[in-house]
Amino acid sequence: MRYEPIYKKKGIISLILVLILLFSIIFYFNRSGIMRWKKNLKSGANLGLNRVIIIYNIDGEEILRYKAKMDFTYDSNNNMIEYIDADTGFKYNIFLGSTNTAVIHELE
Repeated sequence: MRYEPIYKKKGIISLILVLILLFSIIFYFNRSGIMRWKKNLKSGANLGLNRVIIIYNIDGEEILRYKAKMDFTYDSNNNMIEYIDADTGFKYNIFLGSTNTAVIHELE
C-alpha cells in the first residue's frame, strides 16, 4: 500500500473547491452574458429571429414598423440599423436622425 501525504490530498480537494467556487461566481454574475450568447447562437443558426422594428419620431409618433425574421447590427458611427430579411434575402439600412428612436422587439 502506497502512502500519499495528507497535504497532497488536501491540495487536490482545495483546488477542486476553488474551481467550483470560481465557476459558480462566473455563472452567478454573468447569467445575462450566457443568455445573450445562447440567443446569439440561436439567431445565427436560424438566420435571425422573428422581430419587429418600430421607429418613432421626436413626438413619439410611429413612423415605421417592419416585422420580419431578421438578424440586425447597429452602426453607432452612422447611427444606422442594418438587417437582412431572412425570408426575402433583402438587406435594409435604416438611418436614424438625431431625434428618432428605434425599438426592436423579439417576437419569440
